[in-house]
Amino acid sequence: MEKNTLKLQFYTGEQVELVYTEFTHDALIETQCAARGKSSCSYKSFGNFQWTNAVKALAVFLLKAKIAGGEDNEELPAVLLGTKGSIAASLDYALGKEPEWLSSIFGVDRRGRLLAKRFIDRINPELRRAGPVVLGLNTQALAHKGIQVFLDEKELGTAEEIEALLEAVLLQWKEKDTKEVRERLVA
Repeated sequence: MEKNTLKLQFYTGEQVELVYTEFTHDALIETQCAARGKSSCSYKSFGNFQWTNAVKALAVFLLKAKIAGGEDNEELPAVLLGTKGSIAASLDYALGKEPEWLSSIFGVDRRGRLLAKRFIDRINPELRRAGPVVLGLNTQALAHKGIQVFLDEKELGTAEEIEALLEAVLLQWKEKDTKEVRERLVA
């Protein structure tokens, strides 16, 4: 069993949405849980998030990471890249601004640093230089195998099932953006 794990629970309705997460990490005292919605909870390890473009971008990144870490290609990196207005730029912007929802999902270490930054590597953060931002999974901090994906409470075990879920999330972006994302996703 992996030491650091992330459980992603998606549900279908009018559209597929991420509704619940559980994150365990050696820097956390207890499991960090978060649910989709606006209401807060007084329990310190339970937070919330809304189904925004940035959260969709996080979902795309994590689903691509899970697919990249299939049984035959554990060493392949999961990479998301893009320029201004892309899914990669949306997630990168969130990582730079450190909104509350990121700490609700992943928690912070003893020094108050966002744990998501330990396993999402960034090249050209916040598009400070010319060229795209590149986001990659640091598998030393969160292995591909540590990501569990569920749809309607059923664990998705094959790359094909996860790719279908990824497509459903991508369809929620504008058609132009979705086409650009498909061209730029590298796994």
